[in-house]
Amino acid sequence: MGVKDGWEGGERQGIRWLRVAGVLAVAVVSALLWFQRDRGISVERDGQPVGGPTAMPQVVVTAPLRAGDRWYCSSDYPVRAYAADAVYYPPHYPTRGAFVARPDECYVDEERAAAAGYQLADPPPGSVVAGDVYVVVASAPGRAACAQLAVEAQVAVPCPTVLPSPATGPSCTDNRCRMDDGIVIEQRGFDAPPLFCVDCDHHVMITAVKDNESRHLVTCPEPPAQGEDPGSVTAVPQDEGLDRVGPTPEVLECAQGPPWIPGIGGIPHEGHTMARWRTGGHTFGVSVEGHGERQTQLLHALLNGIEICAARPQVASGCRPVSG
Repeated sequence: MGVKDGWEGGERQGIRWLRVAGVLAVAVVSALLWFQRDRGISVERDGQPVGGPTAMPQVVVTAPLRAGDRWYCSSDYPVRAYAADAVYYPPHYPTRGAFVARPDECYVDEERAAAAGYQLADPPPGSVVAGDVYVVVASAPGRAACAQLAVEAQVAVPCPTVLPSPATGPSCTDNRCRMDDGIVIEQRGFDAPPLFCVDCDHHVMITAVKDNESRHLVTCPEPPAQGEDPGSVTAVPQDEGLDRVGPTPEVLECAQGPPWIPGIGGIPHEGHTMARWRTGGHTFGVSVEGHGERQTQLLHALLNGIEICAARPQVASGCRPVSG
């Protein structure tokens, strides 16, 4: 009757599981592709990609955060923007603990804030911007401490009246700024934009020596000769240019040398952009770590604020500008 033997006797053929499994696999893959069609899954067909990753929109502005009665911008969106004045403040803008008003918006960087129509806020009164760094009146060491240090050490002290924000140098009391019969004043860490210094620290160094004593404190290393180790902490490089220093500061790019370790030794100005001059039997050095236009601009701003405090003061304050 045209009916196959498998149906005879009321028996039915077994299910072909391989075929069923294949059908189920195709259905599962199709379902996954359907549900993930807008989730960035890329499917190749005949060697040609169909669809592709969907780019997530970049968030460049967000609302400020609140901590108690204060508002702030997070480290991911550090640029504060204020609609009323149409100005923005970069994260390294000096505040010195002042109350910060609630921002209207927080941007991921200065470029996005400017693109939104905001302008960079004016620097605080009495400050200047040099190398994209805010230079403000130094809170330490101060003229009085520098003058006292000069008398006690019997070495003229180049006193920084301005420093990069937050402008907190050492107090220079209890012999903290004296080493090897010379003067060492340093500021480790200051506020600056990310591109100010690549692969170096935010470091300011100010030194002075009498005659040729402790000349390593005002040495500017030259590039090491082949085979020499610039990281040696014992070998002090010869600085032939030291004897030719005059009363007008000269700007030098110092190579790497024995690293400076506070209280132990090394070359304070190694790897820095340095200004060096000699007057009144003393040699002075002021430097900023790193090389480039930003470092040079910042260095000149610091030089404008240096006052020399004499070991035997002839005036009441004992300190006078470099050009004075």
